[in-house]
Amino acid sequence: MNRNGWTGHGNRNSRHSRRGIGFTLVELLITIAIIAILCAILLPALAKARGKGKAIRCVSQLKQIGFASISYSVDHNDWVPQADWRWNGDVSFNNGFVPQTYPYVAGTMMPKTGDIHPLYRCPSDAENYIVGSSRDGKPITNYAWNSQCGLFMGGGSDQFKWSMRKFSKCRRPTEAVMAIDAKAYRTTATSNSSWFDFHNDAQPLLAMALRHNNADNHLAADGHVFIARLNWVLQNLNASYQFGNNFGSTQATRYYSVWPF
Repeated sequence: MNRNGWTGHGNRNSRHSRRGIGFTLVELLITIAIIAILCAILLPALAKARGKGKAIRCVSQLKQIGFASISYSVDHNDWVPQADWRWNGDVSFNNGFVPQTYPYVAGTMMPKTGDIHPLYRCPSDAENYIVGSSRDGKPITNYAWNSQCGLFMGGGSDQFKWSMRKFSKCRRPTEAVMAIDAKAYRTTATSNSSWFDFHNDAQPLLAMALRHNNADNHLAADGHVFIARLNWVLQNLNASYQFGNNFGSTQATRYYSVWPF
């Protein structure tokens, strides 16, 4: 025993006790392996949860666009918003669904330049969107509007490629689709447009983004949004996307059983 009442033996025990508190190399490696396994299990689940959250936000956004479309029709003699032909710096020429519904979404006219309301861009795809031909490169939308709702060619032709429709004439509003998640620059041959025309089996393959677990959100005429997979779309092209078109050879012989003009 030393002057302070401690023995050398007691000091050695204390050192052994402190050494026992720390990790050995084997224990450290085991701990790191367990953490890695937990990360491998949890990270995909977290990514899937984030994806579902973005898909839910997309549903909400399309519903708001649907409500804005109905509000537009109330103020415009029952007409449905149109598909756009081109995007450029002149908003008066941009007679498509975004500028037409914009006041009912943002409370103001769509600006000619600068950022627009993010409601028109699906949150699951931050890189893929229409920017327009002569705007300032700011994102506009990565949704696409059904050309069968009305497509004004504009420019020198000054004519409608597809005539406009009225909400009240839609016979099956739960089936008729107005808007979809879409791949920008692939909806049409025109890179600065955001409309689609599913007149054959090849078109959905070009236009559908399939960004929500290999499916897309589609907006129906009654304002509800549903998940659409490619196989379902191909099976329902005529009724839901061509509005029951009998593909008559002339305007006089053409008839739409789901949504007449």
